[in-house]
Amino acid sequence: MDQMSQERELADMAVSPDGLMRWQLFRRPDGFYWYDEAMSYPEGWDSDDASYGPVTSIDWISTRQSGLFDTLDAAMVDALGEIVWLRLLRQM
Repeated sequence: MDQMSQERELADMAVSPDGLMRWQLFRRPDGFYWYDEAMSYPEGWDSDDASYGPVTSIDWISTRQSGLFDTLDAAMVDALGEIVWLRLLRQM
């Protein structure tokens, strides 16, 4: 886990309508913002053969991390430009 992931405060969050993707916007102690998009998969999932074992919990795999932004608004504009499902969700 990198330094950016360890020190953070959750500023905003959304989950895609199908529940497969999660977006989180964080504020660092130094005032910068960054976001992370992650994909969910059930525990026991084997990516080699796409089979499922017993589902007991959901884990998340990071699929995209942004750079740093000076403001919350700048981070939000970038996220809405990069993540289609988030943009569509926020337009609803």
